[in-house]
Parts: sequence; C-alpha cells; structure tokens
Amino acid sequence: MLSTGSRCPEPEPPSGSACVDGGQVHAWIARHRPDLSQRIVFITGDIANEETVATLRETGAPCVEKPFRVQQFIEVVSKTMGKAL
Repeated sequence: MLSTGSRCPEPEPPSGSACVDGGQVHAWIARHRPDLSQRIVFITGDIANEETVATLRETGAPCVEKPFRVQQFIEVVSKTMGKAL
C-alpha cells in the first residue's frame, strides 16, 4: 500500500531536486506496476484545488482529507487493501 500526498509543496525544491506529485506517482505505478495501482491512497489538505480534484477523478484512488483522525485513515487503508486482494 502506498500513501502519497497529492501535490508538490510550494515553492519548487532547490535546483537539481525533483518534485513529484501524487498524480505522477500514480501514473508511473499504473504504467510500470499496474498490479499495484489499486493500492494507492492519496492524502491531501487541498481538496478545493482543481488539479487535485482532477487527479482524484482520473485515478479513482481513494483520498483522505487533512486533517484526519487515525481511525479514518485505517478505514480507508482497510478498504483499499481489501479491494486490492
């Protein structure tokens, strides 16, 4: 199971560093390890952002909104792992 943020932090990382957002991680996994693509859960505090909404819609991956309670996260992970098996 992979839990990833949905967006890169601002400002951009220092020169020479790469910033990869959750949508890019999902796309890479879907291309290279499609068997794992159903095991991704996004975590975001930016659900009002159009890019975030588009990524969630395109991937179909579940999302836990920040702030969240640990029990909420556990429930989403349990459902996700159950679907993946």
